[in-house]
Amino acid sequence: MPLHPPWQEALRRAIEEDPSLLQEHPELQAVADKAEAEALKAKGNAAFSAGKLQEAVDLFSRCIELDSSNHIYWSNRAAARTGLKQYQGAVKDAARCTELAPRWAKGWSRLGAAYFGLEDYSQVCGRGGGAWAGMRPGKRGHDAWKAATGCRARTGRGGLACAALEHHGLARGRG
Repeated sequence: MPLHPPWQEALRRAIEEDPSLLQEHPELQAVADKAEAEALKAKGNAAFSAGKLQEAVDLFSRCIELDSSNHIYWSNRAAARTGLKQYQGAVKDAARCTELAPRWAKGWSRLGAAYFGLEDYSQVCGRGGGAWAGMRPGKRGHDAWKAATGCRARTGRGGLACAALEHHGLARGRG
């Protein structure tokens, strides 16, 4: 299966064969940038999976340069930075991710993991307030909601970030 839709590859080839297309149709630049960002994201994901975290950061950074509105690029770079113990940068990336997609649980998980790395535990379990308020039981948020509720019962703290960390075995209860 191709990494991106066939039309993106066709557009890339057409621009490669005739660069004047971008001058004649400047609106194609944004489409071409998004297509290139998606191709780079696939390479970044492969680098991340191979443990080449700095390469992944570099690739996701290029994705963000091409399309800064895509929350997944910010999330992926936050994950790679967390793996490199670049927690301050990971916090910034994850925070931007949650601004772009406040109901996307993985963004809050990334933010919680970065704060956990900084040993800022008040932010780990307290920062999820926005997510806690934004997530409601429903199709996609049900498991996260249940986890967050369970985390609050066990630790006396709440927040989706805390629940996500607990899911990964990182959150600590009282005791």
